[in-house]
Amino acid sequence: MTPIFAYIPVPIYICSSGYLEVYSDSWNLTSSNATLEMLLVLASFMLTVLNLSGLWIIKNQNAMQKTVLSLLKTFTMWAFFLLI
Repeated sequence: MTPIFAYIPVPIYICSSGYLEVYSDSWNLTSSNATLEMLLVLASFMLTVLNLSGLWIIKNQNAMQKTVLSLLKTFTMWAFFLLI
């Protein structure tokens, strides 16, 4: 979520709160759906593992392997969310 959306006023017929995004409503909707919560945690975990492995590669390997890992990270996240 981009914070600037919370400050963009819109007509009431588009959004009843008068702003483009209401964060409290977003968190309430997220917390009421266990599947969505699980997906958010899983995606965060996947990104953490891939970023930590990127740090390990930078420390112990070469730049070409880091580039391949970056491509793999993007492909993995796209594949994960497309399969869901």
